[in-house]
Amino acid sequence: QSGAALALPAEYAVTPGGLFGEDPSRVLVSVTPYVLELFSRRVAEAGVPCAFLGRVGGASLSLEGVASWGLDEMREAHASALDEIVGR
Repeated sequence: QSGAALALPAEYAVTPGGLFGEDPSRVLVSVTPYVLELFSRRVAEAGVPCAFLGRVGGASLSLEGVASWGLDEMREAHASALDEIVGR
């Protein structure tokens, strides 16, 4: 498992809706650096907006200017999320 270092472009709001909204027009794509230029050119040719958000890798998920979470911390939070509700 890999973390990521991300930065939102200025036109995106750093709000819960901006960060976690599930608008049908948003798609997150991860491509290797080798094909990044080709991918960017193809989506531009198709008239699809595209923004580079960051790089995959490392032991944390960080969003510039917002927060950083360690993968172990997130894994534990996910694994224990329902413990209180189900009485563990």
